[in-house]
Amino acid sequence: MNMKRHWSDRLPKNACADAVRWAKTQPTAAEAWKNCTRGDWMLWILGRLSDRPGSTARRKLALCCCDCAETVRHLWPTGDTRPAEALRVTRAWATRTPGVTIDDVRAAAEAAGAAAWSAGAAAWSAGAAAWSAGAAARAASLRSSADIVRRYYPRPPRVR
Repeated sequence: MNMKRHWSDRLPKNACADAVRWAKTQPTAAEAWKNCTRGDWMLWILGRLSDRPGSTARRKLALCCCDCAETVRHLWPTGDTRPAEALRVTRAWATRTPGVTIDDVRAAAEAAGAAAWSAGAAAWSAGAAAWSAGAAARAASLRSSADIVRRYYPRPPRVR
């Protein structure tokens, strides 16, 4: 008997169990990408399938993460400029501002207490910060992030 494998069977083994269960309800990766309301899941898979952290190929992903993190700016500690500085430095690196290195991004992210340059951390931050505002606010934040991800990446990454 020849059973065709579902596209989601190729997801990385350490993928979120909830994400994998949801993916199995989607007939194709393209449909899943179009229907996903979880920006954190989308950023996680992009981060896993993109080149190594700090590589040139991850610049677009860094910009996408910055835009997602901006959606919860209102939840950042009042008067703490470190998150905004981490995003400023990350954007500068991602847009190839002369003199800004990935080490600068890492230092700014460390000072902010979060790895803003990391796709997974940025998505987790947005979701975790919104969680404290309640489930409805968290869901809205994740949907907003999913829409941002689709603006940067209209098609899903190729799952190997």
